[in-house]
Amino acid sequence: MEYFIPKNVKTRVELLPGFGIKELLIVLVGAVIGLILSFIIFFFSKSPMSFLVVVLFAALSFFLAKPEPRTGRNALDLLKDIRSFKSKPSRYYYRFGEGRE
Repeated sequence: MEYFIPKNVKTRVELLPGFGIKELLIVLVGAVIGLILSFIIFFFSKSPMSFLVVVLFAALSFFLAKPEPRTGRNALDLLKDIRSFKSKPSRYYYRFGEGRE
């Protein structure tokens, strides 16, 4: 007996389309980092505007974690790919002679 699984079935839980638990954790980590930095800034400046850092870090991490709908890849994946590409050798040694036409 064969079972046919439709292509649109996803195994991951998504809170919003394309935004799941992994992306939510990335946004929360960004917000916590922003909160720590804003407390440090607030300690020295005593300005309540320093808490905008939390919003900025949370928004930045949201845009880094949210995957593009067409490709399903987010900016963090692209940055990892760029880093791994640049770590590989960029000089290729070709052997000239026989077998080359």
